[in-house]
Amino acid sequence: MTSAASDAAADDRDGDAARPHARPKGSTRQAGDVAEYVADLTSELATMARSSGLHLLAHLLEIARLEAGSVAGRETPAKPYC
Repeated sequence: MTSAASDAAADDRDGDAARPHARPKGSTRQAGDVAEYVADLTSELATMARSSGLHLLAHLLEIARLEAGSVAGRETPAKPYC
């Protein structure tokens, strides 16, 4: 198990999993900034998956992009990279 996975497991035991969008302890980044970055990354990953014929994966990544955009406060979801 990686250190990040260990930290996540510890957070789950502490009850943080019940709080969606909770910022990790000691985090200096704003949740909206992280969500914006995740939206951009998942858009690029969805394009890569689609171009490789991984259509289900591309669809799931698009769902993640839409959720991240919603959390980031985007009025309209950004279009995926094509």
